Amino acid sequence: MSFKTFALATAAVTALAMPAFAEIIVHEPYARASSSNSASGGSFMVIENTGAEDDRLISARSDVAERVELHTHKEDGDGIMRMVEVEEGFAVPADGKALLIRGSDHVMFFGLKESFVPGQTFNVTLEFEKAGEKEIEVVVDMDRTNDDIAHLIHDAPIKAHMAWARAASKRALGGGMFGAFENVSGQDDTIVAARTEIAQHVELHTYIEDENGVAQMVEREGGYPIPAGETFRLERGGDHIMLFGLQKEFVNGDTFVMTLEMDSGAEVDVDVVVDMERTNDDIEKMLKMDHSAHGHMNH
Repeated sequence: MSFKTFALATAAVTALAMPAFAEIIVHEPYARASSSNSASGGSFMVIENTGAEDDRLISARSDVAERVELHTHKEDGDGIMRMVEVEEGFAVPADGKALLIRGSDHVMFFGLKESFVPGQTFNVTLEFEKAGEKEIEVVVDMDRTNDDIAHLIHDAPIKAHMAWARAASKRALGGGMFGAFENVSGQDDTIVAARTEIAQHVELHTYIEDENGVAQMVEREGGYPIPAGETFRLERGGDHIMLFGLQKEFVNGDTFVMTLEMDSGAEVDVDVVVDMERTNDDIEKMLKMDHSAHGHMNH
């Protein structure tokens, strides 16, 4: 099947199932290649079940690839995040949503017949356990991130502002993540852990003074509390998320997904950019300009 190019791709969904089960809505589906000129790629979207019964996405197919599978990322015995097939599919709860996002559940394409080109669209057929089949139109967008669909994820408790990372030193296989994180849930919450597929181990860290007055980096006990409506800053020389055992050296402009685990049980995927030049002052300037960040800022 050849691609169709449009100036703007819509997220329209054509229902192929019986009318009685026309209760699935797919929001903003898009796809991107695994890397430049790659023969594989992934598709991401928010699947909403407006019905009164739980459902499940059990398979997907498309003429653009030789094989299509449902995948997710799981941590192996060595603490490394790896992509695996989910044969049982993805649950879509009644009156709820299934989030297919980078770094988590997604549709995976193997053996692409043509390289993905930004702006082109193609069809994917999603098969649900109860709702049957739905054909959706997917746009190729190499720049879209999880943050771009955050407005569809009403229960995401944390909004990330300017999330960035840098290596601990030149050619280091360790580094830190920084940024500002706003609690938009209406309830107090705490970042208790973090994980990413690009590092073997991730810890929450801070700096404290030892008996000689020297600042030492230590693991932060209890995590990072963020009161409702407030913004917590991760900064160089202060609280930050530490990545150990990077799979490759950080390169300016690279991006990756960091999953924040909250005390409430929620998980928030954050798109992080590698920027070796960014400073704490850049966060300060951004927060002053960002009208959505109107809570107090904690250190």
